[in-house]
Amino acid sequence: MLGSSRDGNSGAWWRLETKRVRHKRSLGPRLWGAAAGLWFMLPVCAAPIPGLYHTGVGTNGALLAAAAVDPHYKLVQSADGSFPGPTTRVVTDAYPIPPWMANGPASKWIAPQASQVTGNQAGNYKYRLTFSLSGLDPTTAVISGQWTSDNAGTDILLNGQNTGNSQDGNFGVWAGSFTLNSGFVEGTNTLDFVVNNAGTTVNPT
Repeated sequence: MLGSSRDGNSGAWWRLETKRVRHKRSLGPRLWGAAAGLWFMLPVCAAPIPGLYHTGVGTNGALLAAAAVDPHYKLVQSADGSFPGPTTRVVTDAYPIPPWMANGPASKWIAPQASQVTGNQAGNYKYRLTFSLSGLDPTTAVISGQWTSDNAGTDILLNGQNTGNSQDGNFGVWAGSFTLNSGFVEGTNTLDFVVNNAGTTVNPT
């Protein structure tokens, strides 16, 4: 079991804090940019890759209220039949926060249900973000970010392909960072975060 909390509970909580993205158009001037709602520095002729968001924010990048539905991340795999997805919700500011990282200032935890005092069934959960590179050169796209979870983050999938990015579920800090610079396609792309809720019974995830 990975990432046990102080009283022995374990779960699969996570959030993504994307720092920057970069791209070029296939025609016209070279463009470098970052997605709306992310922290970034833009040189001249910069333009964003649309559709990239932290977890737990609205379309304007502002933090969502506790228990709100995250409009960007969909739960496409669930180990809990009572919470099959695709809805994901912002976790409420109560146990197990702390010992998990506090919500904010730029993102919040999301989960199959808002209250994680009891949690969800053990097993794998997959959270999906969909974005578009229509009209852009996918060979120049770059996404960098940080993520954490309880328990382990077993992989990040780009368009269904393993990227080899995992982290051990050290939920008190950002447990892993990643940079993706290949595997993008023109048009619709999917970014999946796979999290394992360890144990054999219901626990926070």
